Amino acid sequence: MYENPRPPQPSRLMTPHKGIVLPNMHVRIVYIGEEGADGAPSYDSFVSWLLASGDYWNLLQQYGVGYGVLDGSERVPTASFFTPGLLESGFLSTFDLNMRVYQFLRGGAGGHAGIDAGPSAGLNDVVSNSVAYLFFLPNAVGVSSQGELSCVVFDGYHSIDQGYDPYVIIPSCGRNALAISHELAEVATDPAPLNGWYADSFGALGEIGDLCNFSVSEPIDFWKPTRLWSNADGDCEPH
Repeated sequence: MYENPRPPQPSRLMTPHKGIVLPNMHVRIVYIGEEGADGAPSYDSFVSWLLASGDYWNLLQQYGVGYGVLDGSERVPTASFFTPGLLESGFLSTFDLNMRVYQFLRGGAGGHAGIDAGPSAGLNDVVSNSVAYLFFLPNAVGVSSQGELSCVVFDGYHSIDQGYDPYVIIPSCGRNALAISHELAEVATDPAPLNGWYADSFGALGEIGDLCNFSVSEPIDFWKPTRLWSNADGDCEPH
């Protein structure tokens, strides 16, 4: 998720590519760190509202994405999630974090037995499973991606691990409705990046949130999520 919205351009029309989406997304949240100490506060209420909002999430129906649901959340201690030595610099590479997500979801290297992503054979399973994981990083833990740093260039991102598990990473600076809604909308419409909906002119930066990276003008049910690109309206919605 990049911090500045793009100027209006006619090339923002998104196309489906391989059509990989999460049609009825089930979100499972993992908070790393203790609330009130080094961890994020709970965003369960916001995520539950977001996925079921008729005034917001229903915009995604034009991309083959229906309403979603929050399946639950859990907290894990920072020291349990990150193996010794992994946080020496305070930043993890996206490669190392991807591997840690994969291990955690399968109960390995300190993973939680309560989360078992199970086997996935490929992209078709991404669609049929329709599950995404939302990880909130603890304070003072950042991510580096090809020389770019979280909370300097981006406030969150989404990816897919080698087990075909779509996931979202939210660092401390992304603990807000704008960043969370941005990444959840993108993981729903392009869960295996560049295999779902995006604008060809912008490539990986042409996803539904990247094209409209600013909040709605007025709160929706007390929340101010990001605007999203609507092919049907040719604009960023809702206003």
